[in-house]
Amino acid sequence: MPELAPQVERRLYLVRHAETEALTFDGFMRCEDPIPLTERGEAQAQALAELFAGLDATEVHASPMDRTAHTARVLAGPQRTVRLEPRLREISLGDLDGAHSRDIFAAAPRWLADPDAALPGGESLNDTTRRAAAALDAILATSDERDVVVVAHGGVNRGLLARLLGMPMDRAHRIRQDWACVNVLDRAAGRWWLGTLNWTPAGLAELALARGALIDEAAWRRLGR
Repeated sequence: MPELAPQVERRLYLVRHAETEALTFDGFMRCEDPIPLTERGEAQAQALAELFAGLDATEVHASPMDRTAHTARVLAGPQRTVRLEPRLREISLGDLDGAHSRDIFAAAPRWLADPDAALPGGESLNDTTRRAAAALDAILATSDERDVVVVAHGGVNRGLLARLLGMPMDRAHRIRQDWACVNVLDRAAGRWWLGTLNWTPAGLAELALARGALIDEAAWRRLGR
Protein backbone atom coordinates (compact mmCIF):
# COMPACT_ATOMS: atom_id res chain seq x y z
CA MET A 1 0.00 0.00 0.00
CA PRO A 2 1.20 3.53 -0.71
CA GLU A 3 2.34 5.46 2.36
CA LEU A 4 -0.21 8.00 3.59
CA ALA A 5 0.85 11.65 3.64
CA PRO A 6 1.36 13.01 7.17
CA GLN A 7 -1.58 14.86 8.66
CA VAL A 8 -1.35 18.65 8.44
CA GLU A 9 -1.32 20.13 11.94
CA ARG A 10 -1.04 23.84 11.02
CA ARG A 11 -1.09 25.79 7.78
CA LEU A 12 0.77 29.09 7.61
CA TYR A 13 -0.07 31.68 4.97
CA LEU A 14 2.90 34.08 4.88
CA VAL A 15 2.06 37.13 2.75
CA ARG A 16 4.08 40.12 1.59
CA HIS A 17 2.36 43.50 1.59
CA ALA A 18 1.09 44.86 -1.72
CA GLU A 19 3.07 47.17 -4.02
CA THR A 20 4.51 50.43 -2.71
CA GLU A 21 7.23 52.86 -3.77
CA ALA A 22 9.56 51.65 -1.01
CA LEU A 23 11.84 50.81 -3.92
CA THR A 24 11.43 53.50 -6.57
CA PHE A 25 11.97 53.12 -10.29
CA ASP A 26 14.94 55.49 -10.13
CA GLY A 27 16.70 53.39 -7.50
CA PHE A 28 15.90 54.91 -4.11
CA MET A 29 15.00 52.69 -1.15
CA ARG A 30 12.85 53.51 1.86
CA CYS A 31 11.62 51.51 4.81
CA GLU A 32 10.08 53.76 7.43
CA ASP A 33 6.48 55.05 7.30
CA PRO A 34 4.65 56.59 5.64
CA ILE A 35 4.87 54.59 2.40
CA PRO A 36 1.34 54.07 1.00
CA LEU A 37 0.31 51.42 -1.48
CA THR A 38 0.38 52.35 -5.16
CA GLU A 39 -2.77 52.14 -7.27
CA ARG A 40 -1.61 48.71 -8.43
CA GLY A 41 -0.94 47.79 -4.80
CA GLU A 42 -4.53 48.61 -3.85
CA ALA A 43 -5.75 46.32 -6.62
CA GLN A 44 -3.40 43.58 -5.39
CA ALA A 45 -4.75 43.92 -1.85
CA GLN A 46 -8.30 43.54 -3.16
CA ALA A 47 -7.23 40.43 -5.08
CA LEU A 48 -5.84 39.00 -1.83
CA ALA A 49 -9.15 39.73 -0.10
CA GLU A 50 -10.95 37.69 -2.74
CA LEU A 51 -8.40 34.88 -2.47
CA PHE A 52 -8.72 34.64 1.32
CA ALA A 53 -12.48 35.24 1.51
CA GLY A 54 -13.31 31.58 2.04
CA LEU A 55 -10.46 30.75 4.40
CA ASP A 56 -11.47 29.40 7.79
CA ALA A 57 -9.47 31.88 9.87
CA THR A 58 -10.82 34.59 12.14
CA GLU A 59 -7.59 36.59 12.57
CA VAL A 60 -4.88 38.14 10.42
CA HIS A 61 -1.52 38.97 12.02
CA ALA A 62 0.61 41.75 10.55
CA SER A 63 3.48 44.15 10.89
CA PRO A 64 2.22 47.54 12.12
CA MET A 65 3.94 49.47 9.30
CA ASP A 66 1.40 51.40 7.20
CA ARG A 67 1.75 49.39 3.99
CA THR A 68 1.54 46.06 5.79
CA ALA A 69 -1.27 46.92 8.18
CA HIS A 70 -3.33 48.33 5.31
CA THR A 71 -2.78 45.24 3.16
CA ALA A 72 -3.79 43.07 6.13
CA ARG A 73 -6.99 45.05 6.77
CA VAL A 74 -8.07 44.81 3.14
CA LEU A 75 -7.24 41.10 3.05
CA ALA A 76 -9.05 40.48 6.35
CA GLY A 77 -12.28 42.20 5.34
CA PRO A 78 -14.98 43.00 7.90
CA GLN A 79 -15.23 39.44 9.23
CA ARG A 80 -11.71 39.09 10.64
CA THR A 81 -9.68 40.76 13.39
CA VAL A 82 -6.29 42.24 12.45
CA ARG A 83 -3.64 41.89 15.16
CA LEU A 84 -0.49 44.01 14.76
CA GLU A 85 2.86 42.64 15.93
CA PRO A 86 5.80 45.14 16.09
CA ARG A 87 8.42 42.39 15.80
CA LEU A 88 7.24 41.72 12.23
CA ARG A 89 8.52 45.13 11.05
CA GLU A 90 10.78 45.20 8.00
CA ILE A 91 14.57 45.09 8.25
CA SER A 92 15.79 48.59 9.13
CA LEU A 93 17.86 50.60 6.65
CA GLY A 94 19.10 52.71 9.57
CA ASP A 95 20.97 55.89 8.63
CA LEU A 96 20.53 55.13 4.90
CA ASP A 97 16.74 55.08 4.82
CA GLY A 98 15.76 56.92 1.65
CA ALA A 99 19.22 56.60 0.04
CA HIS A 100 19.93 55.31 -3.47
CA SER A 101 20.51 51.57 -3.78
CA ARG A 102 24.08 52.10 -5.02
CA ASP A 103 24.91 54.03 -1.84
CA ILE A 104 23.24 51.41 0.33
CA PHE A 105 25.22 48.55 -1.17
CA ALA A 106 28.39 50.65 -1.23
CA ALA A 107 28.05 51.17 2.54
CA ALA A 108 27.61 47.44 3.14
CA PRO A 109 28.46 45.43 -0.01
CA ARG A 110 27.52 42.12 1.65
CA TRP A 111 24.21 43.36 3.08
CA LEU A 112 21.53 40.63 2.77
CA ALA A 113 24.02 38.23 1.13
CA ASP A 114 25.82 38.05 4.49
CA PRO A 115 23.09 37.55 7.12
CA ASP A 116 25.25 39.25 9.77
CA ALA A 117 25.93 42.38 7.70
CA ALA A 118 24.01 45.51 8.74
CA LEU A 119 23.77 49.03 7.37
CA PRO A 120 24.96 51.87 9.63
CA GLY A 121 22.35 52.28 12.34
CA GLY A 122 20.30 49.43 10.84
CA GLU A 123 19.77 45.69 11.23
CA SER A 124 21.21 42.54 9.76
CA LEU A 125 19.04 39.81 8.28
CA ASN A 126 19.85 37.63 11.29
CA ASP A 127 18.75 40.40 13.68
CA THR A 128 15.49 40.79 11.80
CA THR A 129 14.84 37.06 11.56
CA ARG A 130 15.41 36.49 15.28
CA ARG A 131 12.76 39.02 16.31
CA ALA A 132 10.33 38.02 13.56
CA ALA A 133 10.74 34.33 14.40
CA ALA A 134 10.03 35.07 18.07
CA ALA A 135 6.86 36.87 16.98
CA LEU A 136 5.77 34.00 14.75
CA ASP A 137 6.45 31.45 17.50
CA ALA A 138 4.27 33.49 19.86
CA ILE A 139 1.48 33.77 17.27
CA LEU A 140 1.49 30.02 16.64
CA ALA A 141 1.60 29.26 20.37
CA THR A 142 -1.32 31.52 21.29
CA SER A 143 -3.57 30.90 18.28
CA ASP A 144 -5.84 27.88 18.39
CA GLU A 145 -6.62 28.10 14.67
CA ARG A 146 -5.32 25.58 12.17
CA ASP A 147 -4.90 28.23 9.44
CA VAL A 148 -2.70 31.17 10.44
CA VAL A 149 -2.34 34.26 8.23
CA VAL A 150 0.67 36.57 8.63
CA VAL A 151 1.27 39.67 6.50
CA ALA A 152 4.85 40.94 6.62
CA HIS A 153 7.67 42.19 4.39
CA GLY A 154 10.14 40.94 1.79
CA GLY A 155 13.13 40.80 4.12
CA VAL A 156 11.15 39.37 7.03
CA ASN A 157 9.54 36.73 4.85
CA ARG A 158 12.82 35.55 3.37
CA GLY A 159 14.32 35.14 6.83
CA LEU A 160 11.28 33.30 8.15
CA LEU A 161 11.09 30.99 5.14
CA ALA A 162 14.76 30.06 5.48
CA ARG A 163 14.36 29.40 9.20
CA LEU A 164 11.18 27.34 8.87
CA LEU A 165 12.61 25.23 6.06
CA GLY A 166 16.02 24.73 7.65
CA MET A 167 17.91 26.61 4.93
CA PRO A 168 21.25 28.32 5.58
CA MET A 169 20.49 31.97 6.26
CA ASP A 170 23.14 33.10 3.76
CA ARG A 171 20.87 31.75 1.03
CA ALA A 172 17.71 33.52 2.20
CA HIS A 173 18.33 36.52 -0.08
CA ARG A 174 17.87 34.19 -3.07
CA ILE A 175 14.19 33.64 -2.21
CA ARG A 176 12.09 35.84 -4.46
CA GLN A 177 9.27 37.71 -2.71
CA ASP A 178 7.18 39.88 -5.02
CA TRP A 179 4.56 42.43 -3.98
CA ALA A 180 1.42 40.78 -2.52
CA CYS A 181 2.93 37.32 -2.80
CA VAL A 182 1.57 34.37 -0.83
CA ASN A 183 3.68 31.55 0.60
CA VAL A 184 1.93 28.51 2.08
CA LEU A 185 3.66 26.16 4.52
CA ASP A 186 2.21 23.11 6.26
CA ARG A 187 3.33 21.79 9.64
CA ALA A 188 3.25 17.99 9.56
CA ALA A 189 5.31 15.15 11.05
CA GLY A 190 7.25 17.59 13.20
CA ARG A 191 8.50 19.88 10.42
CA TRP A 192 7.41 22.58 7.98
CA TRP A 193 6.75 21.70 4.34
CA LEU A 194 6.59 24.26 1.54
CA GLY A 195 3.42 24.09 -0.51
CA THR A 196 3.42 27.41 -2.37
CA LEU A 197 6.20 29.95 -2.86
CA ASN A 198 5.79 33.53 -4.12
CA TRP A 199 2.33 33.16 -5.68
CA THR A 200 1.09 36.58 -6.80
CA PRO A 201 -2.25 37.90 -8.08
CA ALA A 202 -0.57 38.59 -11.45
CA GLY A 203 0.70 35.02 -11.74
CA LEU A 204 3.58 34.48 -14.18
CA ALA A 205 3.10 37.99 -15.57
CA GLU A 206 4.82 39.30 -12.41
CA LEU A 207 8.10 37.82 -13.62
CA ALA A 208 8.02 39.93 -16.79
CA LEU A 209 7.65 43.32 -15.10
CA ALA A 210 10.32 45.88 -16.00
CA ARG A 211 12.98 46.53 -13.43
CA GLY A 212 14.24 49.90 -12.28
CA ALA A 213 16.77 51.24 -14.76
CA LEU A 214 19.14 52.47 -12.03
CA ILE A 215 19.09 49.31 -9.92
CA ASP A 216 21.54 46.67 -11.06
CA GLU A 217 20.67 43.01 -11.45
CA ALA A 218 22.55 41.87 -8.33
CA ALA A 219 20.62 44.37 -6.18
CA TRP A 220 17.31 43.24 -7.64
CA ARG A 221 18.12 39.62 -6.83
CA ARG A 222 18.98 40.52 -3.25
CA LEU A 223 15.73 42.40 -2.88
CA GLY A 224 13.70 39.44 -4.09
CA ARG A 225 12.43 40.88 -7.36
